[in-house]
Amino acid sequence: AEGPARAGVGGRPAPGPAPAGGAGGSQAGGLETPDAADWSDFPKPSIFIPWSQNATWVGVDVGAAWTKVVQVGLSRYGYEILNMGLCPTPEGSVSDGAIIDPDAVGTALRELLRNRNIIQRHVMAALGGQGIILRHVQFPRMDLNELREVIRWEAEHHIPIPPPEAVVDFTVIPGQGEPDEQGTQQMRVMLVGAQRAVVEAYVSALRKAKLVPRGLDIEALADYRVLNVPAYRSEDPTRYAEAVIDLGHSATKLSIYLHGVLELTRTLGTGGRAFTEALSEGLGVPPVEAERLKRRYGVRADGGRVLQVLSPTLNDLFFEVRRTFEFFASRHFGQSVRHVYLVGGGARMPGVAEALARYLTPALGERVPEGADVRVEVVDPLAAIPLSPRLARQAPFVGPEFVTALGLALSAEAEEEAYEG
Repeated sequence: AEGPARAGVGGRPAPGPAPAGGAGGSQAGGLETPDAADWSDFPKPSIFIPWSQNATWVGVDVGAAWTKVVQVGLSRYGYEILNMGLCPTPEGSVSDGAIIDPDAVGTALRELLRNRNIIQRHVMAALGGQGIILRHVQFPRMDLNELREVIRWEAEHHIPIPPPEAVVDFTVIPGQGEPDEQGTQQMRVMLVGAQRAVVEAYVSALRKAKLVPRGLDIEALADYRVLNVPAYRSEDPTRYAEAVIDLGHSATKLSIYLHGVLELTRTLGTGGRAFTEALSEGLGVPPVEAERLKRRYGVRADGGRVLQVLSPTLNDLFFEVRRTFEFFASRHFGQSVRHVYLVGGGARMPGVAEALARYLTPALGERVPEGADVRVEVVDPLAAIPLSPRLARQAPFVGPEFVTALGLALSAEAEEEAYEG
């Protein structure tokens, strides 16, 4: 008994817990990814909205195919999504999760913000993909100032990037680490490293858009922040392992969390583009038609010829997902992933959640507590933070591709709160 189904905005049901024996709900799964033209018809919030945009928080998610923004504010009813939008990312400007043409990205982002009347200039963005290195390290317990100094000298032993070329940050994981051989109490620390050039390119793109970065988060943490909004789920996420799979255009990013802590990230080379290319080649149709067929039929069990053509690509992706889950279990005393949450534009592909649940349950089901099926659901961002009533017409077009940007907006709010505290 996971609680009642959650109601969505504008009468649209939000994804609830998975039914027994199947995958999680995927109400967004049948919707087509919105084109830029779809958004031009929506009313733009007036810049004279009844609250100051200084009291709002903006998340920016630059993907290989689409750039998304979400603006969150606090109204009398609680947090609301005040504004959001997306635009195509300039072709060739992003590769392997890194911005390689900051000017092109910055210009497109500035135009998107102008079109959506978003004048808040302080934003939170994120790094992701293969450029992020994550390590869990234990240190003797110490205060934060001492820890910063220790990490200055110790980071190069854990982050395989030459110190002059690296940007390193850390966070202390709540709880206590294992005592060392002398019985000294330890603390667990998560180190995150990235190439300095990757960070500088992202900052350059934001500045080109006339934006001021509050900071750069990790995509995996931004996604998980949305799941942990109390309105999204009432269950305790610290009881078991769970995963977020970001089905992007050029790659799939997989993150596993145990007891609420990010433990593992991996980038898989198969993304939405691979499915489109498989359809184009297998059916002998142009890429535009292949994309349309993918969005309409996806990998539903009754998908006929489309499913037949997509099955090899789908099975290759699912095999790598399963291998990653099994590797994680081997390193964490048999802990198995129980829940899988799908985000990203590829999560809109009809039938993908159900197909993944059918694939994973025979392989991992015996490890899941109480012998339950592995649950897979597509994340609906509006189940976490509702859309402002003035933007209700946009609700049917809001899907899992906005999860990361929403998590970043929430991260910006948390960053401001911590600073003021």
